[in-house]
Amino acid sequence: MGVLLSMAADKNCSLDDLKAEITILTEKPFVQFGKRFEKWDGLVEHLPNWIIAYMEIPTKIPDIIEKIGDLPDKIQEGAEAAQSDFEAFSPLDKAKAIASAAKTASKLKSVLTSIKETVETFKTDAEDMKTALESVKAQLESGKLKEDGEVCNKAKLTEVKDCYEKIYG
Repeated sequence: MGVLLSMAADKNCSLDDLKAEITILTEKPFVQFGKRFEKWDGLVEHLPNWIIAYMEIPTKIPDIIEKIGDLPDKIQEGAEAAQSDFEAFSPLDKAKAIASAAKTASKLKSVLTSIKETVETFKTDAEDMKTALESVKAQLESGKLKEDGEVCNKAKLTEVKDCYEKIYG
């Protein structure tokens, strides 16, 4: 939102020109820019790819979850089963080895569980991105993006963060 708002602030063009320069799509590449955004070179080439990557995350989540699967539980089972591998150890060494294996298994289980939880949050993040794109499209079509860009322009705001905070708080 902030990048597109800053672009609108930066361009001295009509609403129709702005609409011709920014196109929000419902599929790849999700956003396209016209040639008037030369100042934004480096960004206009990469922003669509970033959005594509973001939007594709949910399609990859099932594979990640499947690969992690029930590893967290199996790790604990493996650590418990490993106790028989320590039979030849002295009682003190056996206790140390079992404690070390249990501690390592617990850490690994915690990390894998955390990864699974983090991956699940990407679904929400992708939905938020979709909602943001729909909002930008509606603001572009209604002229609000252009109006807000003019507010930033009059306030002499040129940084993305400053424009975003001025309009959205």
